Amino acid sequence: MRHAYPPAVFAAMLINAALGQNLGAPCGGMACANDMPDSDEFISGSTIPAAIIPVSDGYGNALNYTVDPGNGKGRGVVVMAALGYDLFTRYMLTDNQSLDMFLGVDPVPDVDFVFLGHTDPSIPVNLRSALKLRMTAIGLNSTTTKLWLERMFFGTQTVQEMTAADPTQRDFTTPSTNVIGRVLRSPTFNSIVKRVVFHNQAGSVISSVNRLDGFFQFVNTQDLHNHAAVNPMVSTVHKVDGSIVCQKNKSDPGSQGKVAFVYAPELPRNCSYEDVVLWFGEGGANPAIVIMGGPSDPIKEIGQHLTGDDESGFYTVGTVIPYNAEVLQGFTSGTVQNVTIVYDFDVGQYFSVGVDFKLRQIGSPINPILAVLSWEGQYLNYKEKLRSELAKPVYVLPILQSVVGDVRTTGSSTGYTATVAIPNLVKNFNKGYLEVRFGCPGNGDFECPVWDRIATVTLQCPSQPSPVEINRWITPYRRSVGHWVTDVTPLLPLFYEGAAGSCNFSLSGFSSWMHEPWVTDMSLRLDVVGNDTPTRVEYLFSGGTFDVGYNNRTAVAVQVSGGKRAEIFAYITGHGSDEYNCCEFQATRHIFTVNGVEFTATFTEPLDMWGCTHQVPSGVEPNGFGAWWFGRNGWCNGRKVIPFQPDVTTAINFNGANSITYRAQLGRQSRCR
Repeated sequence: MRHAYPPAVFAAMLINAALGQNLGAPCGGMACANDMPDSDEFISGSTIPAAIIPVSDGYGNALNYTVDPGNGKGRGVVVMAALGYDLFTRYMLTDNQSLDMFLGVDPVPDVDFVFLGHTDPSIPVNLRSALKLRMTAIGLNSTTTKLWLERMFFGTQTVQEMTAADPTQRDFTTPSTNVIGRVLRSPTFNSIVKRVVFHNQAGSVISSVNRLDGFFQFVNTQDLHNHAAVNPMVSTVHKVDGSIVCQKNKSDPGSQGKVAFVYAPELPRNCSYEDVVLWFGEGGANPAIVIMGGPSDPIKEIGQHLTGDDESGFYTVGTVIPYNAEVLQGFTSGTVQNVTIVYDFDVGQYFSVGVDFKLRQIGSPINPILAVLSWEGQYLNYKEKLRSELAKPVYVLPILQSVVGDVRTTGSSTGYTATVAIPNLVKNFNKGYLEVRFGCPGNGDFECPVWDRIATVTLQCPSQPSPVEINRWITPYRRSVGHWVTDVTPLLPLFYEGAAGSCNFSLSGFSSWMHEPWVTDMSLRLDVVGNDTPTRVEYLFSGGTFDVGYNNRTAVAVQVSGGKRAEIFAYITGHGSDEYNCCEFQATRHIFTVNGVEFTATFTEPLDMWGCTHQVPSGVEPNGFGAWWFGRNGWCNGRKVIPFQPDVTTAINFNGANSITYRAQLGRQSRCR
């Protein structure tokens, strides 16, 4: 969580109709892709009909790419159908950093990528050339280059052309070229296109210009994420004298409380777009800053190429528009008085298909980075690996079944408790895994709450004096696809103690989370692997507020009589924020000392701006509707918390007393301010 900035997303869309405003053409004078015929209603989780797509592969060979549920041989595929009039998409497909991040993910996803244009056939052609150039520029080795070329396909027909070629096909078993268009016109897969509409005093439209918002979170953006600015934003506008921008001891009081308009050719030399935002200052004195480039200026995204976590313009929407003579003349003549900053829903530009032929949303591409597709590919691989693991025969004990974390279901704002009968046969197993499925009541991401919360499950059997936490995860930013398995073998003695009786399993978290309609399923999966069986669990330490008193702890004395192996099992996550960014975005070290021997967990991920993107192969739900990519202190949004499990066997006295201590340290530096 970053700031308590209230999102205003869907309800605000009604304002346009209520005001009766004329906002001009949404597609910047071009033919809109959403002018195509109405679609079937596909949702996330629907089986895709048999599809055929004319493409060329990474080597330029022409072929028909097919997705056919009837042949039973599924392969993950990520589809992008670009809207040529969307500046966000155009930047994503042409910016070198965007392309490099797409190609630089590790491992390379074992899925196919299909790139199309909705109405512009040049988009996939140009993208293939650009990607091949970047492979050379960033020095991909021959093996990695070959993997990419074998997994990328580029449409030789537009979505519009494929739909027109077979406009009435509705059979789900005969491959059709119209399937992609039918899926992308379904509201589930809608994308958004952003504009700035300039008005005169009477409200008439002078010009409607597509725009590119800056990098979230250097500035705020108007989007569907958790900090999003109101949509539409209606305001008076003030053109700022560009010659004073970026100069110390100068300001423009006339822009206070208004949308500030800056014409880039008027800026002093070496005054970057980022400098413009910094000059206006923090605190949101201007609801938005609109920078218009000159006639030959390329579109640039404000803040993308910065490193670290500078949030200087976080409360202000920073956006860039291409040169527009009508707008400039309108300011010169004084006819431009007001602006509407708005996004419109348009046809979809992205979806993916798993090996099970189920359609998936890819989440929110908040920033124009093509890696949103490669992260989705990695997640498809994770889901398939998990599916294979779960196909193995084991004994399954259901614990939580479709529990909705909402007071309307639980009757409590503090959590939900299930009393579960524990069969005696659990003692026959020596390996245990907790499987969690975590989603939303509806069909897709938009039904999900938008904030990240801590979720925890505790176990208490009659013989245990207090509940013990057995699992922890962090809710995603409005994603509906969570699925994780945690090895909890060291905790099995807790279940053994409850055998032939009943135990309480309590799902809880922050009280606000218990008012949100997340849906949780959890089961214990039991197996027999090898000969070792855990025999004892000893509670050691709890967390708390990480302040000057956090390390005021006494050693725990543990008497051991027999055994041959010992582990520490700890869920450790840092949350909240103070003047030192403690502890969500602060690196920490946690030291357990067993009879003088130290075992250390070090969380350096907060030092990495893209830290949680590297964790997608381990189950992070990518492309959340918030800044999910930032590395965090022992956790990521939309994933289980991975327990710290050092083997402490060599330090344990198995025939006598043991002394165990715990302390924690802040890192020496943080990428945060």
